[in-house]
Amino acid sequence: MVRGGGTGGPRCGPVSRAGVPAHGRERGDAIVEFVAFCAVLLVALVQLIYTLARVEAAQFAAEAAARDAARVLMLGGPAALPVAHRVVETAFADHGFAEAGPQLLTVECVQACGQGSGQFRATVRYPVEIPLVGAFLPSAARIDVSAHYAVLVGQYESRGGP
Repeated sequence: MVRGGGTGGPRCGPVSRAGVPAHGRERGDAIVEFVAFCAVLLVALVQLIYTLARVEAAQFAAEAAARDAARVLMLGGPAALPVAHRVVETAFADHGFAEAGPQLLTVECVQACGQGSGQFRATVRYPVEIPLVGAFLPSAARIDVSAHYAVLVGQYESRGGP
């Protein structure tokens, strides 16, 4: 009987069919799996941050557009509607949304807006497209943001005084 290192003696740990210890074959696989997992997680995290930034920018643009459109309508009356549409497009372009169109603005006139009293309500709605999601879930490929602003007619006009 041969002692110490012979092939017939007992071995420690699992052994594969080829006689190589099983832990020797898997050397380095955990690192590759960890790096691949981190890469997928990083892509998802960047996607989430980008989407949240786009939604926040669209919300800021919608609020600015609704406020400015209501003010334009208050000063110019219903005849200033084309100018209000351009104001909305400009507000979205300033926030990086060049594809904004005139269909974003909805105007409501409460009471008699043309006779120096009443109230204009401007509502702006914008769908924010979520990149990469549309390929997998078309129904969840966008988030709608909206903003409302109401202004009284004559609120910013001077009343004549000292």
